Amino acid sequence: MKKETLLEIILGTIGGLVFAIGMCMCLILEWELFNVGVVIATLGFIILLCIIPIYRKSRPKKASKPINWGFVLAWIIGIIGP
Repeated sequence: MKKETLLEIILGTIGGLVFAIGMCMCLILEWELFNVGVVIATLGFIILLCIIPIYRKSRPKKASKPINWGFVLAWIIGIIGP
């Protein structure tokens, strides 16, 4: 196993757990930790975003295809629509 792959696994696990704990702190009203939960969830999300440069460094670039704007528009409508 490559060092980058192990680092992706570790960061993904830690980031996912921190993000989940932060979201629980936000959503469980009895805990009364909404503001702290937002900070913890944001920290977990930042840890998860740290995986992107590691992933891009360890994987070779593929030949890029032209952008299908109809597909992009369908995604935007799907996200905004509901």
